[in-house]
Amino acid sequence: MAHDHRFFSRDVLILIVVLLFCLSRVPAFSPSIYGKSTTAAQIILVFTVVLAAAYPNLKLDTFVRVLIYLVAVLSVVSSFHYSSPPPGTPVVPLQKRSEEQIGR
Repeated sequence: MAHDHRFFSRDVLILIVVLLFCLSRVPAFSPSIYGKSTTAAQIILVFTVVLAAAYPNLKLDTFVRVLIYLVAVLSVVSSFHYSSPPPGTPVVPLQKRSEEQIGR
């Protein structure tokens, strides 16, 4: 029986990201409305794809395509929101941060 290595490599990538997240000093963050919206859209997309496969006469192709684009856009917006600093966080130039870390 042949093994599909895509699943194994995906699992390894997930483990590496989790390990890096645990080793970094990233502050805890709470879920945002963008993240929750992305998750809801993904669930609706999966449900719709399964429904379209089970009942091809429903002609959900256009709706599935719209959901795919919606999930993509929400994913990008959510990732930018999670990667931006919280309001009121002072912005320190990268060069100054590195000098402070080495004790200059």
